[in-house]
Amino acid sequence: MPTANAPPSPPDDAGEVWNWREFFPTGSEIGLSPRLPFGSMEGVDTANEIIATLGRKLSSATTPKEASRYILRAADQLLGWDCAYVHFYAPKEKRVYRVLVIDLVNGKKVDFPINYSPLSLTPLMTRVITQGPQLILRKPQTRPPRDILPFGNLKRLSASILIVPIRNGQRVIGVLSLNSYTHHAYNRADLAALQSLADHCGGAFERINAQAALRTSEAQYRALAARLQTVREEESRRIARELHDEMGQAMTGLKIDLSWLEKRLAAEGAHRPLSARVRSMIKITDQTLRSVRRICAELRPSLLDDLGLVAAINWLARDFAARSGVRCQLNLPKKSWQLDNRVATVLFRAFQELLTNIARHARATKVTIKLSKNKKIIILEVTDNGRGIADNEATTSKSFGLMGIRERLIALDGDFYIEGLKNQGTTAIVKIPLAAKSRSKRFSL
Repeated sequence: MPTANAPPSPPDDAGEVWNWREFFPTGSEIGLSPRLPFGSMEGVDTANEIIATLGRKLSSATTPKEASRYILRAADQLLGWDCAYVHFYAPKEKRVYRVLVIDLVNGKKVDFPINYSPLSLTPLMTRVITQGPQLILRKPQTRPPRDILPFGNLKRLSASILIVPIRNGQRVIGVLSLNSYTHHAYNRADLAALQSLADHCGGAFERINAQAALRTSEAQYRALAARLQTVREEESRRIARELHDEMGQAMTGLKIDLSWLEKRLAAEGAHRPLSARVRSMIKITDQTLRSVRRICAELRPSLLDDLGLVAAINWLARDFAARSGVRCQLNLPKKSWQLDNRVATVLFRAFQELLTNIARHARATKVTIKLSKNKKIIILEVTDNGRGIADNEATTSKSFGLMGIRERLIALDGDFYIEGLKNQGTTAIVKIPLAAKSRSKRFSL
């Protein structure tokens, strides 16, 4: 690895760690003076262009790994390296997380697989975080200091190592290390250059890490919400079947016995008040059976599991029309569809919520329901002729039903649109890809 600024002759203890304070006393100036000929205007302009390009790249980066790749690319242009890494530092845990590790394999720099488990701080890491940058120049035929954390190709030993903290102001937020397999490849000026580069990136790197942590938290929340919805549906299905099988059968048996008793009393000429009481009990039993069927249907309609989404939507629309008096115009497929159970459940629950909103708020007299699909997407469209939902009503945090629809759809990569015109009605559209995949992915730093 040639260098325009030849490193000084290594001291006798070149195998030890040299720290920042030994090189740069308080108040000394630190500038970029690495591989490029910075003694010339051309070298300064080149370095400035590399830094400016890095700043633009970091402003558009969305993940810590992407930002780390830009940082290492700039460091390679300025200083050169054979292997390198970027770690994120978690001060509360006093641990670091690997973000990006690159090593030289068969003449090419390739990413090495990362174990995302946190790493305990080594003595060297601790010195970097608490004291500042470190330079390690290993003597030939010797091994690196024991407190160096191995990474990449463990069969090859780094001969020259630069390791610096990534800082935002006074806070250390990460660790950046460049390694070379060439002896005495780096010098003190290189260490200063790398620290300047790391400090230049600190603010952007912390912002990107914070955004990534927020996305991770949101993904975890959505994964938990999706799991809770699944558990809820499974529990509703179980309760509905138990109510139907146990209580439904018991009430049906009771009605049969009461009907037998009514006939027996009539045949024996029993007192009329007693027969009237039995008839009243039969009516109560009928009402209870209807309530059980209604509760079972609201918990989990058996039609959805037995006959599919099309039949379930047809039943729910007709039941809604009978109970609310709102006329429903159905435009449904003639044949049932074979759909993933998650997709069918989400569409049915969305339709159920939309009908509930219409009954409560729309003051509509007619609802049009259309269900369609093509090779890629399934679409549910519900339109009413009511008062029209206002924009603030559609987006307010108090619209828990609409929020629930959106959250269910996010888990299936679906979309939800709702728009209203004053006194002309509201249109709601639900779209789900037929090859729906969960967005609740594990995010890694």
